[in-house]
Amino acid sequence: LKSPVRYYEVGVEFSSYEPEPVSEYLAVLERAYKAAHAAYADVKIGHAALLLTAVFKDNPGPGGYAAAFQNALKPMKDHSYSDIKTILDRPDIFDFANFHALSEPYEIEDAVQWLRHEMKSRGYSKTLVISDTAITPFIAWGQATDCKAAVKGLVIPPATENDRCRIAEYFKKLIVKDQAALDWTREYVASDMVKKVVIAAEQGVELIDTSFMEDLEPFKALLKAGAGNSAWGGMVQTKLDLLSQSHTVTGYFPSFYAMKELVKNIKGYTAVERLRTDENGIYAYEFTIGGEPVWVAWYESSKLVLPGDPTPKKQFSIAGKETILTPKPVFIIR
Repeated sequence: LKSPVRYYEVGVEFSSYEPEPVSEYLAVLERAYKAAHAAYADVKIGHAALLLTAVFKDNPGPGGYAAAFQNALKPMKDHSYSDIKTILDRPDIFDFANFHALSEPYEIEDAVQWLRHEMKSRGYSKTLVISDTAITPFIAWGQATDCKAAVKGLVIPPATENDRCRIAEYFKKLIVKDQAALDWTREYVASDMVKKVVIAAEQGVELIDTSFMEDLEPFKALLKAGAGNSAWGGMVQTKLDLLSQSHTVTGYFPSFYAMKELVKNIKGYTAVERLRTDENGIYAYEFTIGGEPVWVAWYESSKLVLPGDPTPKKQFSIAGKETILTPKPVFIIR
């Protein structure tokens, strides 16, 4: 290794992926924590990531957290809110608080607010890490191509139940490789991941894992878009050699270039702040790099936008520059 591996997550995700009782999981976490710190003093150990998708979709405050967790997604039903709080009761055996961001980008703000509330109520503060992300799926954890089926996937904001049939037609086009739908989705994927990284930075998250290197092929036609947009979330196009199981990069998708552009523009930032505005749907962030500001901004409609829909637009002024914002983030340099 050219540099040491410092961050370790013990487990995968505190959901159906870790179905054991919380007492058993904590025994494993404690043992791993002690062994890792004995081997390497600067190691950072995190608990299995908390799955928070859809918990905060109705923006509950502290008084509504218990009910929000109770009503959340089925994949986390293996563990109760009480189990999650039991993990957070043990800051002596983890160095960073860890969660997954698998929904729309703005869930990161609510998740961070909730985690900081939980930690403050226990008298401690930990580094925050997002160890896995995915593209905002619209529909996930179940098939998305038949809006009339008895068993369907779960609707994820900004989509609503009323959008199911429109979304089904959208995914049908993706599965048959409709070029217009594919082009729209590749741009959506790029924008979505940039938003997640920018929001995580502003919220003080130390590390965020960006997804994915390549598409999730089984979740396209075979599983009827069962992971929603995530199946088309790859940064690179690859060719698989079944014999050697090697993956060869054959092309690059827009999200690769979007992440490259993001890193180029905010690398080395020393401060980041969201600019508050009276304009609903405006998201504008000021990064300080070498004492100079760089802005990232976009406009987010509250309604689901699909291929063929009009592009939401709003005029906004940053540093005296008039800019037309759309859902695609733009970088503004003075």
